[in-house]
This record gives sequence, C-alpha cells and structure tokens, in this order.
Amino acid sequence: GTQVAAGLLAFADGNRLKVLSIRNFETAAEFELPEQLAAPLAVVPGVLYALDTTGAIRIFDIASGTMRDQPIVTSLRGDTDVSPVLVGRRAYFVSANNVLTAVNLDSGLAWERAVPVNSPVRDVVATQAGVYVLAGSTLCAYAPDNRELFTLSERIAAPPLTVPGRLIAGTTDGELVILNAGTGETLKRLSLVSRMSARPTVLGRVIVAGTEDGQLVFVDPENL
Repeated sequence: GTQVAAGLLAFADGNRLKVLSIRNFETAAEFELPEQLAAPLAVVPGVLYALDTTGAIRIFDIASGTMRDQPIVTSLRGDTDVSPVLVGRRAYFVSANNVLTAVNLDSGLAWERAVPVNSPVRDVVATQAGVYVLAGSTLCAYAPDNRELFTLSERIAAPPLTVPGRLIAGTTDGELVILNAGTGETLKRLSLVSRMSARPTVLGRVIVAGTEDGQLVFVDPENL
C-alpha cells in the first residue's frame, strides 16, 4: 500500500482503489477504477494521482470519495514499478515505453519526451532544477522546462542521490562520483572496492554507500 496521509493507506484491489485506516483497517474511501493501474500512486494531501494502463492519470479526491471527471491524458504505456516523483506542484511519471511525463498538478500536462535508451527506466529523481532518469546504466538529465541538460551513457551503476547543485552516484567501473547537477561534469571521484549496489545517502557531512560485496563505505567529501 501507499501512505496517503497520517494513518491512511491506499492500494488497488482488482478494479477498485481502497483507502484504509491503519488504526482499525476500516475503509476511509473507495473508488472504482476504469482501468487497471500501471504504476505506483502519486500522493499530495487529500488527492491521489493514479496512472492506468491506457496512459490516463486519474485524479481521486479522498475526502469526497470521488474521481474527477477529466483525467490527464498522456503517452505513457505499460506497467512500471518506478514511483512518480513529486517536486512542489510538479509530478514526473515514467512508463515501460520509456516516456517521461511532467504534470503540473494545478493545470495538467506540462510536457512529455521519450527517454532515448533501449534499457527500461530503473529510477527517477528530481529537484527544482532538474529531473534525472536512470535507464539501464545511462543517466539522462532534463531541466523542468524540458531542455536536455546532459546524458551519461553506460556509466552509472546505482541511482543517484541529489544534494543542492550536485549528484552523488556510483559508476559502472566502481567509483563514487560527485557530479555537477546541471552539466554532468565530474567534480570529485573515489575508487571503491566494488560497485555501489544502491542509492547512496548522507549522514551528517558523510556520504554512506553500500557496495555489491556487502560493505558500507563512509566518505567525507571534503577529503576527496
């Protein structure tokens, strides 16, 4: 299930979308789905955004228990496990056909573009300055206005972490790199014992990275 508010979970049950209370498991809201869901839900306070198999993003109001009449029609097709990403009042969706769709929650579809990589999209992260799509081992970066920022082909092994103005990622040749988030330029690098296995995290001033051989690496970026 997806947490939609304090004490509430939403999940699809066949052709119905249910919102349950965690405390007593009673149904707080229930919606009929015109089509099966194709991706995890996007959630803002009181509202669910649900991508279905036809490419329509259905909008559900939890308090009233109603689905809005007009969905957001997109070119997204196919099932994906990649969750939509919310940045302010903007949401980014991807699909199995490697389309990236930007939606303004107040006004609808902003733009769409094909991600020009044959491998399926594995991960999406976004900030106010950009959206970063990892497909296979290629990282594609786009500005919020749909400009292409950069592409790092066949280079990124693990999903990147965003910090102000920077991306922290693991490369296919076993390095931890700090990148300029606007250009993709490598600012700092460190060779690891093996490739990173997952998105790094930051603990205080230290970068923490897990590797494929089961080690945790702690890195002070000031010493790189």
